Amino acid sequence: MLNANQLQLLYPKATEARIDAFLANQDRLFGQFGINKNSTRLHFFLAQIGHESAGLTRTTENLNYSAERLRVVWPSR
Repeated sequence: MLNANQLQLLYPKATEARIDAFLANQDRLFGQFGINKNSTRLHFFLAQIGHESAGLTRTTENLNYSAERLRVVWPSR
C-alpha cells in the first residue's frame, strides 16, 4: 500500500491532513473497489484522482459552467 512519502511525491501541494485522510481510507476503499488488484489499475486511479482533485488540493467540483458548456459536457442532461 501507499505511504505518506509516496503521496507527498505524487501530490506535492496536498496538505498533511488530506494525505492522512487518503491513507486512513485506502485499504478499505482500494479493496472494496478493486483498485489494488494490480499495479496498472492503481496507477490509473492515482493519475485520475490527482487530475480531478488538482493534486489532492480540491474536494469539491467547480460547477461554474455556462449554459453552452453544460450542453457540451452533459449533452443528455
